[in-house]
Amino acid sequence: MYLINLQSAVSVQGLGRQIENRWLWRDLSFELYSGERVAVLGASGTGKSLLLRALAGFDTVQSGEIIFGGKSINSHFRPDYRSQIIYLHQRPGLWEGTVEENLQQVYRLATHRHKVYNRQLIVEYLHLLHRDADFLQRQVSAIFGGEGQILAFLRALQLLPKVLLLDEPTASLDESTANSLEALVAAWLDDDPQRAYLWTSHDSNQLQRLTSSPPYRGTGIPKNHFFLDFLVVPLRAFGTSLAVSDPGSTPAQAVSVPRLSTGTVLERSQS
Repeated sequence: MYLINLQSAVSVQGLGRQIENRWLWRDLSFELYSGERVAVLGASGTGKSLLLRALAGFDTVQSGEIIFGGKSINSHFRPDYRSQIIYLHQRPGLWEGTVEENLQQVYRLATHRHKVYNRQLIVEYLHLLHRDADFLQRQVSAIFGGEGQILAFLRALQLLPKVLLLDEPTASLDESTANSLEALVAAWLDDDPQRAYLWTSHDSNQLQRLTSSPPYRGTGIPKNHFFLDFLVVPLRAFGTSLAVSDPGSTPAQAVSVPRLSTGTVLERSQS
């Protein structure tokens, strides 16, 4: 049995999003801790994608703030921020040319010019995806199905971000490709204890694979007012504290670390 000293990767404080004078969600507060694998669930139209886009710095919010690296994301140079917190969705935009040229093109952007393309890392990632280095020479115009999404994942992960925001990225893929991309993200997470991700999906079996703990459920909240049904986190929760135990052991004593500022949005499931 062991305890973990958790560090916040992203802090969400009183966040609210309004569209045409209607609040999709508000007073939303939570911490995404380093090493966490968090799933966001909710009915269609309740704002899951908008939350991830807000966290990525693409969309504005009407209240609250997002803290990364100890300061508001509004204080960050936005391109630098987006290289550390990367948003992936179902329909990636790709450049013309080969797969490898697409991967290298990223390093021509001003934000990434100080970085160096690491072909060996890409080959290792391809191995996890059951593909060889020949894939890099494929023309983007000739790739099909889930191969475009594989390219998008490789292009993002090579930048070694701290947080991934995954907006149903495998929804249109076959099971084999989806499983391979899940394994790739797991490997990325395991490479650095400071990393974390948020993942949305309508596939309950997938979310069970991606996370491993009981949910936090919204209770007594109008579903047309607040988007969040529940967050699933990988640690056992006791009130507002956390404990982690070895597989098969009894739960550890709770660590005195706040887990979720529930406000009016979230509370721990009693099920």
